Amino acid sequence: MKKPEKSCGIILRNDNKEYLIIRHLAGHWDFPKGHVEAGETEEETALREVLEETGLTAAIWPGFRETVNYLIRGRIPKEVVYFLGAPGSGRVELQAEEVSDYVFLPYEAARQRLTFDSNRRLLDKAQAFVEAQENASSDRTDREA
Repeated sequence: MKKPEKSCGIILRNDNKEYLIIRHLAGHWDFPKGHVEAGETEEETALREVLEETGLTAAIWPGFRETVNYLIRGRIPKEVVYFLGAPGSGRVELQAEEVSDYVFLPYEAARQRLTFDSNRRLLDKAQAFVEAQENASSDRTDREA
C-alpha cells in the first residue's frame, strides 16, 4: 500500500437551490476539491481549492462534514472530506489545468450529472441536511407567528 492521500472540498449550493458541479479534464463530473497542503486545516484546504478551481470564494455552513474513502488506481487509499457551503463573491473562472466545465444544477439534475455513485450519495446527504435545516427554520417561524 502506498501512503494515503487526503483532499478536502465543498459542495456549493447557491441561493437558487442549485449545486455547483465541475468537469475535470479527465472527463468526470465532481465537486471542487484538492489536496491538503502542509499546515492547512481541512476548512482552509476546501476554501482554497474552491477558489483555485472555480474563482469563487465560499462560506462553509456549520454542521455538515462528510468523508468519502476510495482507492486510486486500486492501490492508493484516498480520503476526501467534504463540507457544505454557499458561493461568495467573484465570478466563475475555471482553473484551465484541471477543470474544463462547470454548471449549477438543481438537486435531481446535479445528481444525474455526477459521475460517481459515492458523490451521488454525498449529494443525497447534503440535500437531506439542507432540507432538515429548512424544516427546522420553518418550524421556528411557525411557532413564533
